[in-house]
Amino acid sequence: MNVRNDRLPDPEQVIKAVTAAEVAVTPGGRPDPAALHTRRIRALNLRLAGLTYERIADELGYSTASAARDLILRALDAANHHQVEALRTLENERLDRAQAAIWPTIIGRPDEVGFDDRNKAVSTFIRISERRARLNGLDAPVQVAVTPGTAEIEAWVAEVLHVDDDAPDVVEADWTDESWTEPPWTDGTDEPVT
Repeated sequence: MNVRNDRLPDPEQVIKAVTAAEVAVTPGGRPDPAALHTRRIRALNLRLAGLTYERIADELGYSTASAARDLILRALDAANHHQVEALRTLENERLDRAQAAIWPTIIGRPDEVGFDDRNKAVSTFIRISERRARLNGLDAPVQVAVTPGTAEIEAWVAEVLHVDDDAPDVVEADWTDESWTEPPWTDGTDEPVT
């Protein structure tokens, strides 16, 4: 298959160049991972060659273009996951080397390591540990509590307690209880008047 500098290959050439990958089934009835991987690679190659999802679905035996698109997206997600894991591993190895370089200063005998050098090494170790924890997701999520400021609280209280100047000071009931009677004591004592 010839590809010139800025020209995409002919889709027909790509179809002929990429061998058909049937999805084999394991004895347990599950798709064979190796065959599925081959099929995903083939779908990615066809998409890179410029084929539409409909055409890829036809070539790979899927019933809809959406199924072909899902296959390609899953393949891209898997590739992205592997790249992220490889980068995380590389960063962890770098942090290990940095920690190994300062560790003798941290654990050295007091007569061999100066106080300032040890403090700098411990500070560096703490930063390395914090970075490692963030990189590997070891830190608990940060919870942020949004609380209103004093001015906001005062405005809210003023709004709640706002009294209209035209409103009466005493609110009268709009109904009365016909069965209400005055208590028997009316002379200001708690004793009934007889």
